[in-house]
Amino acid sequence: MFAAMTREAWLTFAICWIGGMACGAIASAGPTYLPDIMAWQQGVMPLSMAEFGSMLQSMFLFGWIVGGIGFGLWADLRDRLPVLGGVVLAATMFTAASVLVHDQYALIALRCAAGVFVGAAMVVSTTIGSEILPHTRRPLMMGILANSYAVGIVLSGALQSAAIPYTHAVLLFLVFNIPMLPAFSTRVGACIVADREVSRAGVMRKLGSMRREVAVGVTVYGCMLIVLWTSFTWLPTWLSQTFPGGDAGVAIRGAVMVALGMGAIVGSLLVAPLVHLTGRINSLIICYAGVIILSTFLYGVLPASSTHAIITVSALSIFFGMSQALMSFYVPELFPSAVRATAVGICFNLGRTVTAIAVLQVGFIAEALGGFQRTLLMATSMLVVGLLTALYARRSFGTVTPSAEQFTTS
Repeated sequence: MFAAMTREAWLTFAICWIGGMACGAIASAGPTYLPDIMAWQQGVMPLSMAEFGSMLQSMFLFGWIVGGIGFGLWADLRDRLPVLGGVVLAATMFTAASVLVHDQYALIALRCAAGVFVGAAMVVSTTIGSEILPHTRRPLMMGILANSYAVGIVLSGALQSAAIPYTHAVLLFLVFNIPMLPAFSTRVGACIVADREVSRAGVMRKLGSMRREVAVGVTVYGCMLIVLWTSFTWLPTWLSQTFPGGDAGVAIRGAVMVALGMGAIVGSLLVAPLVHLTGRINSLIICYAGVIILSTFLYGVLPASSTHAIITVSALSIFFGMSQALMSFYVPELFPSAVRATAVGICFNLGRTVTAIAVLQVGFIAEALGGFQRTLLMATSMLVVGLLTALYARRSFGTVTPSAEQFTTS
């Protein structure tokens, strides 16, 4: 099954996987270490934890949006793999630089800058993966690629659970740059075949003729992402406040992040048999239904104990993982290679625009409502919109299968 891929294609896939892992670790460092960051900072802190956490993650997402769209277009006009190597390097550098500042707003600015390059890395790595993998292997291999982000989340949670301080953890992320060095090799990048005979105007014209595909991609991805990111950002804090324990919630924060990551890894691996059994769109509908049921249970009924909460979070994250792995290859398949990185950037990051606003508002709404539980339950309403869009997509059109035979050996 795997022998047909060239050595260069395998190396390219490994580079994409490591880049995704770096992005997961960087993205999860904020919510995982939020109380520790508040305690570590010195001087005047004008923002409460809820306000600071909302701004820290929402600005990270706004940066992600800018980077995902801007670098998506750049990757369509230039070689994709060197772009990936460069943005991962920049993301780790800006994250490491955060240990040098003790002002809340300066840290938020650095978090936003890191988000720009994380967003770029996620779009470019997803696009590369869809181009170097044959259609029949794509569900499994893109699921494996998608779990790289979850592995990064687990790494961040494990570092926190091991009592490694934030200032040390983000410096360790610089190690991710070592395996990214082959990305700058023209020989490695030669296995990625994309249409370079296209201008910026040509990309925009082609996208203008595919408005329905863009609308479906934005909606099914964005609605799931709103619930994923609000859960990802606030579950550790909410459950540590609900079940503080003897260590003021430190252990459960790490446990929640590990549960989110491990569940996502399992889900990303389960997506391949699910897709082969039910098809792409039916699998997406199953993912939406699972998240609706488990989110309603988690936020609508307070768990009886921290153990029950962790079990529910793990189950929820399995469906999160399946949905993200599925959309990582379904959305790129909707577009031809000449505009694929730009289209994927738009679909993924217009959805993140609303997500960033939602994450920002959750903290402030929680302050008004006196807690996170009701606010998180309100956010799950967006899942209904995504489910209806998936049903529309099933009725309207199937997937577009790009040619991938050129990436395999005979």
